[in-house]
Amino acid sequence: MSLFVVVAVMAGVGAAAARADTAVIPAGTPDPWSDPAHQGVLERFASNVASTIVGRPVSVRCEDQATWNALNPSDAANVAGFVNTPPHSTTTTVTRYHYVWRWHVVHGKRVRYRRKVSYTTVTTHADIFTRSATTMELSPEVCQPLQQFGEAGSKPTKCQPGTPAPVPCFTGSPTNDFPGICEDAALTMCYATATDWSDDYFMAYDTYAQALLTLAHESIHLQQGTAGLPVPPNSLVESQAECSGMQWTARVAEQFGDTPDDAETIAAYFWLIGYPNEVSNSDAYSLAHPYWSADCKPGGPLDIRPAGSTVWP
Repeated sequence: MSLFVVVAVMAGVGAAAARADTAVIPAGTPDPWSDPAHQGVLERFASNVASTIVGRPVSVRCEDQATWNALNPSDAANVAGFVNTPPHSTTTTVTRYHYVWRWHVVHGKRVRYRRKVSYTTVTTHADIFTRSATTMELSPEVCQPLQQFGEAGSKPTKCQPGTPAPVPCFTGSPTNDFPGICEDAALTMCYATATDWSDDYFMAYDTYAQALLTLAHESIHLQQGTAGLPVPPNSLVESQAECSGMQWTARVAEQFGDTPDDAETIAAYFWLIGYPNEVSNSDAYSLAHPYWSADCKPGGPLDIRPAGSTVWP
């Protein structure tokens, strides 16, 4: 973890603190999964955010717990969202043409002419998607905090430790002092917080950060599943979605009404606190489809930021 990362995060925070939080979803909006047609306020809003990331129109569906359990019968508690893999193929049938000579009689004379004839052939290529994925499914544990975050006029990831206005609760600066939060029980790396976090507050903050990241992560899966693109290998499909999703998280938080300074520290929170732990994921799916990658770093192969960017992720 380089000093560049921390300095870049904190520099971005200082430059962006003037704007106020905004409630982008009306207070009292019905539960995100309450519309059977999946045209609820949050679903439509999140669909617009996801479409921006994907670069084409896509939709977000929020499910209640019973539906989520039915969609994920073996692992509902551990699945935050998913995108069904669209059809893909290593072959394509194409139409081609060639010319053949024909004869016909004109005024009693045989005249030769050339005729264009079509035929089909099968080409073989790398595995590519033949149709685009269009929909992501999100669990209630993602949709509920997304809606709460969007409804909040003052974002719940902010604190007011004797300051005139709320400030980001997570600062991202390394510390050995109190108050702070550490990436593991061994206190290997700890980072400053604006106030002392209770267990309940830590769980709530983590829930908001994970929900914003999940929307971005699943959007990258929709982007991966675009017709004509190659099917990503198991070694890349999740690590690319996780790394790119982290780099979109701050912009997603801003779309949900957060100020740039807090949005950047939410993304920094996951990079500094959550992401390091993904290297040790040991479930069967994560072993086959790793979420952590050494290529996810500033200037690395998975860095998708515009040229000249100084804030990571």
